[in-house]
Amino acid sequence: MSIDKIMEHLKYKNKRYLKNKVLKKLESQKLIELAENDSVLILPPGIKYVEDNYENWKID
Repeated sequence: MSIDKIMEHLKYKNKRYLKNKVLKKLESQKLIELAENDSVLILPPGIKYVEDNYENWKID
């Protein structure tokens, strides 16, 4: 998925901050992979993290 598409889903406007602060941190934790073309791939540990923690994020 592209960073632009992620921004659209999150209704986020600051691409530089999202990429440099949020996505690079997730990449350093090996949860995602950032490609040079600004695409984002969720890695298996990232998928597991979401599956294990999703219940904590639900909004009723």
